[in-house]
Amino acid sequence: MTRFRDWILKHATLPKVILAFAVMSGLIYWMNTLTLAFQAVTDGHMFFDMQIPITEEKIFAQLPAYTDESRSLYVYFMVIDYLFPPMAGLSMALLWGWLMSLAPAGLLLKWSSSKLVLFPFISALLDWLENVGFLGTALLYPARVDWLTQSGVLFREAKLLFMGANFAITILLIVMLILVRRGRSKPAASS
Repeated sequence: MTRFRDWILKHATLPKVILAFAVMSGLIYWMNTLTLAFQAVTDGHMFFDMQIPITEEKIFAQLPAYTDESRSLYVYFMVIDYLFPPMAGLSMALLWGWLMSLAPAGLLLKWSSSKLVLFPFISALLDWLENVGFLGTALLYPARVDWLTQSGVLFREAKLLFMGANFAITILLIVMLILVRRGRSKPAASS
């Protein structure tokens, strides 16, 4: 973990942050394009992964509309959705590393010695587990494997919590950086 953290911090430059977010945006574009094709052959339903909120009841109500083409598109979507979570985690980790690099030396040392930049990858792991539950449910239907569906829903909820934490930490890092830099730029009070 320490080597991976160090790799992220070493590569956390603004151009690499922009590149990572551009790749992530391309993956989002592909997923949205596939979602439109999926909706066209699945009575307007979106992939379970794209629905917020999603419940077990909602999933089983939509499954009768799935066709062979729907399932095929879901598999293709999953290929992209297995690439997306680590890319999103890397994008956020690089952003945090870059923000940390802008901090004063003492604060930078404290921030960079933590494994905070690895936190976004928790969402990626949860997203992968969510994918297993949702894709398994879609492919195994009409067989009903409740624990698989429930795990997809549970991992989805956990992922959303961690994603919210990722955004909150990003805002916190930006605010802290602004406050620290503002405090350092004030002239010393004369006596």
